[in-house]
Amino acid sequence: MRMARLSDRFRSDAARLEGRPVIELLLLVGDESKGCRQEALDLLLDRDFDAIYPTLEHAVRNNALADLRNGAMEVLVHFGRKSVPHLVDLLHDGDEEVRNFSTVMLGDIAVRDAVEPLIAALNDPDANVRHGAAEALGRIGDRSALLPLLKLLGEDFWQQYPALAAIREMRDNRAVPYLLPLVNDGMLGEPAIEALAAIGDGRALPSLAALLVTPSSRSETAVRAICTICIGEGGEGRESAQKSPRFRSLLESAPVEENLRRLADGPEADATATAARTLLEIRDGVYKRPSGNTSHEGPMAGHPSVGNVSSIEDATVKAALAEIEAGIPLDVVLMNARSAGDGVEQAIIEAVGRQGNGNAVESLLALLEKPDNRRHVDFAIVHALAASHPGRPVAVNRLKPFTDHPDPDLRRLALQALTGLNTTEALPALIIATADRHWSVRMEALRLLPRVDVKRAEDSLLAALCDSDVLVRKSVIAELGKLGSLKAVVPLVNLLSDNEVGRGAFDALLTIGEAALPELHAHARSSSLEVREWVIDLIGRLGSKKSIPLLRELADSPQSTIRMAVIHAFWNCHDSSVPPILSRLHVNDPAPEVRYAAMVVSTGLDGEVQ
Repeated sequence: MRMARLSDRFRSDAARLEGRPVIELLLLVGDESKGCRQEALDLLLDRDFDAIYPTLEHAVRNNALADLRNGAMEVLVHFGRKSVPHLVDLLHDGDEEVRNFSTVMLGDIAVRDAVEPLIAALNDPDANVRHGAAEALGRIGDRSALLPLLKLLGEDFWQQYPALAAIREMRDNRAVPYLLPLVNDGMLGEPAIEALAAIGDGRALPSLAALLVTPSSRSETAVRAICTICIGEGGEGRESAQKSPRFRSLLESAPVEENLRRLADGPEADATATAARTLLEIRDGVYKRPSGNTSHEGPMAGHPSVGNVSSIEDATVKAALAEIEAGIPLDVVLMNARSAGDGVEQAIIEAVGRQGNGNAVESLLALLEKPDNRRHVDFAIVHALAASHPGRPVAVNRLKPFTDHPDPDLRRLALQALTGLNTTEALPALIIATADRHWSVRMEALRLLPRVDVKRAEDSLLAALCDSDVLVRKSVIAELGKLGSLKAVVPLVNLLSDNEVGRGAFDALLTIGEAALPELHAHARSSSLEVREWVIDLIGRLGSKKSIPLLRELADSPQSTIRMAVIHAFWNCHDSSVPPILSRLHVNDPAPEVRYAAMVVSTGLDGEVQ
């Protein structure tokens, strides 16, 4: 009966919106406070794209109603590849704001079809459009965009700067030898330093440390960059710092120490001062990486609908708990607290859940049965039930029906709660949810499944590589990488040239690591030209000495694009046999871009040796 009433409530919202004009639905999508955003979005996505596109474009051009424009942009992004040809056309629109909005949407859709038009947009006369195109290319992250962006570093400032912004977003360490000569540039130095910090390659540390000798704005940027690299998550920067005598001698020199101590005397919360203090600790061998994770890692971590209890006044919550203890029903207490804001209601619900006793759990479940709750209340209740440890058995049994709730957001949240409370009980629901009618629920079920049953998860994830929704496929590919699935290597290699998920397949193979090398070596010789470029890049990133004989062989390829890929792979994967090959290519290769790349990488490797 409870689920039937909730179904009626949810369906009534959708039924009420059915047949409404497109503009009215767009306003609801653009303004989440109206409470029907998801229902309006789903209804719009069910409409014929070609029929509603003129209205969507008109809304994007509307400067008077931000909600209308934002709603139209979100709908266009959700339509994905259907929108791309129209958005590419808008890159040539006479209105610079429309062109800029188009770069933003193409970056959010993130398909390769947009790469070449966005590269062209780097030459747009409007600075905002250029930056938007650069950021979009960075978000798409397609490796084919890197070389055109690197070429722009030899052009004028108005092309160099957006190119650096894109390179920073891409975080591709093949760019490092091209960036190192720019750190001393008066205009490009700081963006180049920021890009090196984002990439995180420890081989940049000596060049960055040399900037600390003389106080300047670049030296302050360099302090933050060095700190970012040295304490980065992967640990490669710290390892490079320990191995580089030049870097350590620079940190220990009198001018650098004086500059660092001057910067370290800044305000406690200042980023540059904090970085300077950290570098002094690293130099003196007393730096200790902060332990633990300050973020909550429970089943609902990061869910946007869950309030932050710590931000709510303790007194308000305590008063509400006292009222409940005195016998006032929870829904009445929440009604009284509603004027204080949604956050107060959520904090009270979470506090009740933390009590964890049978009465608390029953009061939450009773409230969940009410058909007229506001949406954020239902979400907070499910989250609180997941945290009510002593009441777990009853919470699990009463939560199960919500995995079939008509609201996909609540189905997703219920799956998260069940997985956090009892993985055994969650397994059947997760298996069913991998075929859910809504993409977001399928994606969440496939993300949670490896926590419950790795074998079932691997089989389900491999099957879901053919899911109809691109966001699901992208998520599935990332999960296969995290699992280190060797069964996935060949399917992932075959997806490298896919315009929608190729970048994700690349990252997943990188995560799988050296175990994928036998298949990668085979594909580096025999796949299509585009896939071979991607695979050679992967082989270089993995940096295994086992791959050097193959790369030496491919350095004599008749295709200049393969030789170029090998040169950039040598930046990460090299031994004493590589410099002579680079020298030969620099002097004798018939392609000027190959000769230039060989010179840049050779110079970078020489600097690393020094």
